Amino acid sequence: MTDTAIEKKEAAPLAQFNPANPFLATIETAIAKKIGAEELNRLLDAAERVDNRLAKQAFTDALIAFQADCPPIPKSSTATIVTQKGTYAYDYPPLEDCERIAMPFLHKHGLARRYGDVTKDGESVTVACILDHRGGHSEATKYTADRESRGGLSGAQKGGAAETYAKRRAFINAAGLRIVGEDTDGAGDAEPPETITEEQANQLNDLIIQVTDGVKEKVEAWKTKLLKATGAWDDSVHGQIDGPLSLADIPAVRFDEYAGKIQKAIDDARKKGT
Repeated sequence: MTDTAIEKKEAAPLAQFNPANPFLATIETAIAKKIGAEELNRLLDAAERVDNRLAKQAFTDALIAFQADCPPIPKSSTATIVTQKGTYAYDYPPLEDCERIAMPFLHKHGLARRYGDVTKDGESVTVACILDHRGGHSEATKYTADRESRGGLSGAQKGGAAETYAKRRAFINAAGLRIVGEDTDGAGDAEPPETITEEQANQLNDLIIQVTDGVKEKVEAWKTKLLKATGAWDDSVHGQIDGPLSLADIPAVRFDEYAGKIQKAIDDARKKGT
């Protein structure tokens, strides 16, 4: 191979780099001096690392500019979740609204959105939203949605609803979309918390009866205390005269805590009685 051919082969990789990469001039000088392949590869590796940093910085700058331009997405739809324990409703921004409003601003700043493979199992659906920048950098954000929390739907409908929900949340999180009326703690578009099972509700009820000796007023007072403490109290339902005081509305994550507190009250009462 002639010297000219060697120089052309070594110079070819330079076309892939960002013109702003400070290593390009050094590499060009090194090629002109016909340095060894090992040294050249070391310089090319260093240039690639710098290129990756430049691409990531360009991605970040584009995302910041996009977020400054993109208007908030309104919550124009209402979801109703029907379970054996009750009906929950919350407002949310449909995926099509998120895309319709955000995509022109993404494109304006050299960003594109795509979705990766969808992973499904019997209980959940996971979707990756990938943002690509024309500078070469990409970032993926995954979101997993629970299928079984979507009561009142068939198996296929649950899967489709969970996939759409996962895509929407992944896109919102990846692009940093602002949602009209979104809570500052991020819970404004969250699904209702999973509540305790019927068996767990019965266990709590049995414990309350023990600690109150079954006195109705005391039983209701304990139920009211638990519902208000967990945020499950709703004045429009529980606050009415003879309104239902269903322990099934208590979040599942609080079951062990409150079962323990009631049991402690029972033990304390027994100690006082001895």
